[in-house]
Amino acid sequence: MKKIISKSLFKQALIVFSGRVGAAGFGYIIILIVARILGPEQFGLYSFFVVLTILGSSLIGEAFAHAIVRNHVLYTKDKSKNASTVLVNALTIRVFAGMPVIIAGILFGNMIALTIFSDPQYAIPITLGCIGSFAMALWTFSLTTLQATESFTAHALLTPLVNLLRIMSIPILLSMGLFTLEAIIGVYVGSYLLCAVIAIWFLRHRLHGGKASLFEIKSQLSFSKWMALAIICQLLQTHLAIPILGYYSTKFAVGIFSAAATLLIVVDHITTAILTVQYPKVAKLDDLNSQISFVKQTLLFSLLIVLFLSPGLFIIEPIIHLLYGQEYVGSTPVFQILFIGLLSALISQPLNLLFLARNKSHYWSTMAIFSLLIWFIVGYFLIPKHGAVGAAWTTTIARFSNTVMTFTLLFRTLYVEKRKERNLIQPKVN
Repeated sequence: MKKIISKSLFKQALIVFSGRVGAAGFGYIIILIVARILGPEQFGLYSFFVVLTILGSSLIGEAFAHAIVRNHVLYTKDKSKNASTVLVNALTIRVFAGMPVIIAGILFGNMIALTIFSDPQYAIPITLGCIGSFAMALWTFSLTTLQATESFTAHALLTPLVNLLRIMSIPILLSMGLFTLEAIIGVYVGSYLLCAVIAIWFLRHRLHGGKASLFEIKSQLSFSKWMALAIICQLLQTHLAIPILGYYSTKFAVGIFSAAATLLIVVDHITTAILTVQYPKVAKLDDLNSQISFVKQTLLFSLLIVLFLSPGLFIIEPIIHLLYGQEYVGSTPVFQILFIGLLSALISQPLNLLFLARNKSHYWSTMAIFSLLIWFIVGYFLIPKHGAVGAAWTTTIARFSNTVMTFTLLFRTLYVEKRKERNLIQPKVN
């Protein structure tokens, strides 16, 4: 039985996690400065911009990441094919998908701010959020390329680059008296765009020799249709609370929720690090025993991490007071509720990789759709009445539902396949 969880996995996961923690560390310093200097309302607008950027980037970039890794593995196995073709066409998809988003943000940003939110202050976050989505999509293309080629050290070194530039800009803005919401957002977009250009230039040799291929573009789009749907639904579960709170509640409630959610970014990075390292390996598994071994070992690995992180549930209140101040006292229960849901996701999300290995990506999207539907139903009752706390419960309940569906589908899939392997299911004879 092939061993999936090995010393190399721990080492590679630690390398990727260290890069993400470095990026998160720089990013968190920026968030604390923005939250303290601008206050909850302006911080709420900043958080709205960040969420919009992430959602847009996921739609035009991250949704295609799994296809890049999968096709790169297949091309690498086939010595007659040039794996650079996968990367060239992946970059082409992101460029063409990003143009309409940028145009829409420029043309309709102000109208959306006035029509939906009845507040012109949302105009700049919306417009620059659309532009930032494209810049972030180019940046994540570079990181996905390093993931596909299993260049995890380079991945870890590049990951903090954007936030390093952003944090270097803070003393400059403060000294010039330009530390405003508009300037901070502008630096955010500019940093991602600059780093994307630098990273793609750094990876130019990996693109060399790749050719434009309509067949490859269709292949990536075909594989990505289910994953795109799953990723968007999962991101909406994670981030939709912020614009919904902005609509039903106040910018202050958005700031309270954002402060708590930001503290949980370390847990999210642990999950992402495991997914990043595991996927290229899981994509190579083609026998049932190895896949069952993957499930058992990954589950054990995730449960150990959950056990290690659990004390954070009880020590968070003084940390929030220390980092954010008394204005953010309402973030404590929000954090505790969201924390439980994220631990649930940490257990289930790595296991979902098996569905990709078995070419059942539609399972992933089906679960995401149902859990998002649950999010909307629960949120309809809780968010308008209970504000940030209601949004936290909504998100956590949706994540729990996704975890339950993951284990149900995994058991069904592996149990049926194991029975077939043992010839307990006999084919019908006509």
